[in-house]
Amino acid sequence: MTPECALTKLSYLLSKPELSVAQVRSLIGTPLRGELTLPESKIPAVLSKPSAVGPSLDNLQGLLSQVVRLSTVSSSGARTPRILVDGKNERDEEADEATAPWSWTAAEASSIESSLFPFLVHLAVARDDPEAVSFALSVESNAEPSVLAVSGGLANCADPASGRSPLHVAALNGSIRAANMLLEAGALVHVRDALGHTPLYYAARQGHEELVELLVQAGANLGGTDVEGGYVSLAVAKAGGHANSLALRVWKKARATTPGL
Repeated sequence: MTPECALTKLSYLLSKPELSVAQVRSLIGTPLRGELTLPESKIPAVLSKPSAVGPSLDNLQGLLSQVVRLSTVSSSGARTPRILVDGKNERDEEADEATAPWSWTAAEASSIESSLFPFLVHLAVARDDPEAVSFALSVESNAEPSVLAVSGGLANCADPASGRSPLHVAALNGSIRAANMLLEAGALVHVRDALGHTPLYYAARQGHEELVELLVQAGANLGGTDVEGGYVSLAVAKAGGHANSLALRVWKKARATTPGL
């Protein structure tokens, strides 16, 4: 901070008669309104009315709490920290009121939600955590389409790096409970990732028999790169060479049509 900025800031704080000397000293090192500028929002102005920010902040608070809970390896009996978006639990309320930061808008909160919810869904499915999956899907179903806009919906949101959908994640991890919830929410069984593989291929390759049965029942089948690329035949040949009866049974349930089954 330049001397001119520091002097301006000090003058502003001293102009607040409700602030004590101790509060002024504390706030001189705290970013105040106008010191930082948010990037220009690309969301229509009609969504930026502060009156609608309450529910958005509630959703955001719940979302962050779920992310922290799933991302933290907690010891037995450890409590998951509660996330407070407004940050007023440990600060001087009088000082906060006098030097309030920029106000959140519904548009800004929703923009953060749209960025974090796909991450939460993939993480929740990998952990096979019904609570977090249900939280994300229920918030999306109750939100206005223009407020929480995730391409393809949360049940089909693709990871930008791998192209994998939440159902791919469930197949790789054997997350049967999460897979059931995703299918009920409209997850597509024929979607392919960046390598051209389907969730059914991954479920069979990983030996998740129950998940293979679920996907087949939902209409999934092997094809495209799974078969034409030789991946299925290679996996079946490998299972046969090792006399792996479980793997052969799983591939058979996946309806693989290849010699050896």
